[in-house]
Amino acid sequence: MITRLLTARPHLDRVAGFVLQDEPFHHGARFAAVEFSAQQIRNTFPDKKVVLIEAGVRVDDTFTAPAAVDWVGFDEYCVGHEALDARMTELAQRAPGKELFLIPEAAPQSWCADRTDADLESTQHLYLALARQHPAFAVIMVFGPWTGVEPAATGPGTPVPSKFPRTTRARSAWPPSCWGTLGCSGDVHTPPRC
Repeated sequence: MITRLLTARPHLDRVAGFVLQDEPFHHGARFAAVEFSAQQIRNTFPDKKVVLIEAGVRVDDTFTAPAAVDWVGFDEYCVGHEALDARMTELAQRAPGKELFLIPEAAPQSWCADRTDADLESTQHLYLALARQHPAFAVIMVFGPWTGVEPAATGPGTPVPSKFPRTTRARSAWPPSCWGTLGCSGDVHTPPRC
């Protein structure tokens, strides 16, 4: 793992942090292994954030974030206000002192592929409202849509016209404080709150 991370060295001025394996506990990783990986990243890149994204179903009364993790978030797409609100409350209790973030879906997911642009627009408003109700959550990181993967793209990262204009407009209307900002020096500035 560290050998792969070291390839990032020439680009560290553009790296805010490193995400551990996506949903490690949901995919069967043991706490000791996740803790070891987080510590290896911390030791190798002490000035970068270590990020843990876990499946929402694993954020329960047994969830613990490793000490070396800075940012903790969960993904649980296609669920409503009550389920998200409860999960956010649980994560805030289970990860005190960590910077918490939300990951709303901004493109249809396979398990709710019938969602329309209007549905996804509503999701953006829901997440913003919940972020405002939960002060421990400081940042929103959007999942999809992706750039550079559509037929109109000319390469990775190439912007393509959005298939979800209402969703894009809703996200664009969020206050800048909801988005993590990266300063020119490469330092990550945690926004005040959404």
